[in-house]
Amino acid sequence: MTSVAAAYTSQAAIDAKLQALDDEFEQIVYNASDGQALYGEGTMRLLTKKDWIVVDAWYRSRTLEIPGSGTAMVPIIDMINHSAKPTAYYDTTEEGDVVLLLKADAKVRQGDEITISYGRDKSPAEMLFNYGFVDRAANAVSLVLPIFPEDDDPLAPLKASVYCGLPVITISRDEAGVVSWRCPFAWLSCVNEEDGLKFAAQRLQDDSMKLALFWQGENQTDRVMSFREILSLHEAFPVFELRVLQILKGATQEFLNKRLDLVESRGQANPKSQRSYISAALFLQTVEFKLLTDMVKLVHDQVSNSALVS
Repeated sequence: MTSVAAAYTSQAAIDAKLQALDDEFEQIVYNASDGQALYGEGTMRLLTKKDWIVVDAWYRSRTLEIPGSGTAMVPIIDMINHSAKPTAYYDTTEEGDVVLLLKADAKVRQGDEITISYGRDKSPAEMLFNYGFVDRAANAVSLVLPIFPEDDDPLAPLKASVYCGLPVITISRDEAGVVSWRCPFAWLSCVNEEDGLKFAAQRLQDDSMKLALFWQGENQTDRVMSFREILSLHEAFPVFELRVLQILKGATQEFLNKRLDLVESRGQANPKSQRSYISAALFLQTVEFKLLTDMVKLVHDQVSNSALVS
């Protein structure tokens, strides 16, 4: 991806991806027998880092999530185009074969293109990153943003250590245009020792040690991803909910401001020189900006309607 296109997408995500590919390639070189497997005659290398980036792009854009089997490459089916309103889908038979089936409500005439969905849950950014395009006909969209622990939170490293997933905010707009958010980490981030949160080392059966999370004296380590449900039983839940909303409000407003800077810089781009990937990145920027704007309004309304504010 060029630096121009990178400016319109998440630079942090691109940097992280390139670093991961770089690490993978170095591991391949290290595992190769004295590196000779990567060289032809003399000192000419047969595989370079650029080649590995291309291989990864092939893999990401061609693999399918096969029901019951996981990720796989399926000739022919992996060449079928995506559509927000697909006419077909793929499935597995009892024998383990992958088959292409028409949808029950599909109206297909001779000569019509057969299409599938590359994933209804994929965000526009993921579609662009993996496949090189954004589905402009899709009504439902989503955006995933990182959320960072408070700088003055003394338990921040422990919370991050015990958390089972990535600390992110998932913002979604469904087919009906309703915006919603999900952020399990925010519910863990909003409480501290004075509220009843504690951490302790726990010895396992094999004598190894594991960090455990305790809430109100009970071990809740295995329920950290559903911490909202745990907090909802507490009498101070309205306080916790307001804290979470303030966390989300600050985080989404910060990202919205960054997108606003990009929107204002559009005038510097020359439309005549824009290639398809830049056009797609610009469209992605517009979609994310609108979703962030709606999210900020949603959180503002939820704060205003909070029982503590009302």
